[in-house]
Amino acid sequence: MDKQNAVMNLVDDVNPNEYDLIIVAFSGGKDSLACILNLLDLGIPKHKIELWHHLIDGVDGDFMDWKVTRSYVTTVARALGLPVYFSWREGGYLGEVLKENSMSKAILFETPTGVSRYEPTRANVATRRMFPMLSNDMNRRFCTSTLKIDVGRIAISHQARFLDKKTLFVTGERAEESANRATYQVFEIHKMDNRDGTKVKRHVDAWRPVHKWTTEQVWSIIAKHKINPHPCYRLGWARCSCAACIFSSVDQLASLRVACPGKLERVAGYERALGHAIHYRKYRLDGQTMFDQIYLDDFASQGVPFASMSDADMKAINSASFDEPIFVIDWKMPPGAKGDLVGPC
Repeated sequence: MDKQNAVMNLVDDVNPNEYDLIIVAFSGGKDSLACILNLLDLGIPKHKIELWHHLIDGVDGDFMDWKVTRSYVTTVARALGLPVYFSWREGGYLGEVLKENSMSKAILFETPTGVSRYEPTRANVATRRMFPMLSNDMNRRFCTSTLKIDVGRIAISHQARFLDKKTLFVTGERAEESANRATYQVFEIHKMDNRDGTKVKRHVDAWRPVHKWTTEQVWSIIAKHKINPHPCYRLGWARCSCAACIFSSVDQLASLRVACPGKLERVAGYERALGHAIHYRKYRLDGQTMFDQIYLDDFASQGVPFASMSDADMKAINSASFDEPIFVIDWKMPPGAKGDLVGPC
């Protein structure tokens, strides 16, 4: 069997070699990291691969996400010899939460030739004054749609380098993560595809190569390459979502309170100021929000901080600079590998 046919069989008849460019949406988490390593194992030339990371809090923000993530993503890309491009919406997560009778802010995205800027139209005028809701509806869970999906679409549709070429957009959603993600297609035409356009021709396909993988398979390929995972896994988190993800369990919130002092309190402060709780329907009790309740004895007792959190790992997660080696000779499975897959549905 020649290499071309071997690749075809390995990836369910999706042949990455047929594409001029392969974009991997790299969150810094284990699943998107597994996507990158899988492409390298398949022998895809590195000049065809580039990593994209959406900065949830904007370029300067530090509200919901882990402080170390940007540096970690950059360090991984450098170690693997791959380019990484960052994109963000001005004002980030908090700017969208506080939006009142105004447009969403501009989207900025790095390209091989510099930073480009996209200004929304007046049609985007709206008021939020609330946090995203725990929903599969991306219009209501706007942290995903507005700060990730829309940003990525704009970055594709506003770069001429994707015209008259075949592009493969790779993401790391897995069926095992949730009932909703189990319904996702492994391969489909991307929303920004316009291959049949009369004026603009843009061929973009979307591929989820690890969709059928188990958590054990994901960690297996990371162990094989001896890649140092994001510090949140060492602390005990099983998914590298936002630090204060709206889907967090009580144990995760109790752990966050210890690992990142002040972050939970800041989120709770905005809940009280807006009069809108993240978990309003599920957790509302005597006028208290979920984030209020974690400080109450009768609720905090249900949330137990992860036992695996060390001072060194907490220092790492709160640093703007990831200074550890990416390739680890004495690689060890992080505690989060056995954790509960609580996170986005």
